[in-house]
Amino acid sequence: MQLDTETCKQLASAIAGLKGAVSFSYPSLQSRHAQIQTKLDSLQSFFLRLAELGESNENQLSSSQQIHVANLPGVVYNGTYKGTVSGLASGRTAEAIGQASYAVGATSAAYKNDYVSAYGAVSALEANAQGKAYLRLMKNKKFDPKLDVEASASAHLLGAEGKAKIGNDFVNAEIGAAAEVGALYGEA
Repeated sequence: MQLDTETCKQLASAIAGLKGAVSFSYPSLQSRHAQIQTKLDSLQSFFLRLAELGESNENQLSSSQQIHVANLPGVVYNGTYKGTVSGLASGRTAEAIGQASYAVGATSAAYKNDYVSAYGAVSALEANAQGKAYLRLMKNKKFDPKLDVEASASAHLLGAEGKAKIGNDFVNAEIGAAAEVGALYGEA
């Protein structure tokens, strides 16, 4: 679901403009007017809260971008496709998922023994793209096409990540960190 928080704020403002103080000589009309004002207040509050939650969620998503650091220079691509033409005709969903990255310079190192493992990677001038697409043609034996497409891309001048684990299969501690310099992100 897409949510335009500015539209929610405009709706809240428009609802606030509908409210007004009016005095009626009949108590039943005065009571009904108070009920309507209360409903308008709750609608206004709903749209303001919806905008606030949407902006909060968007801020959380943008601050929790996953950092990708290549471990080999050059182009790396992987992807999967699930679905058939007969499956689409019978109402099943086909999906395609792919990822690609290009790094001018990248290297990695790993160390492992019985109780300690460590991994590190550094990349320079890296660009990443990933996408998902879902296609459905039929629903409930009726023609009802639906296409969902998600795409994201990122790039950085310099990226590094490291992970370390100490312990065995029963008791262990793990730590990891990643950082980027000159990073750009985009989602659609």
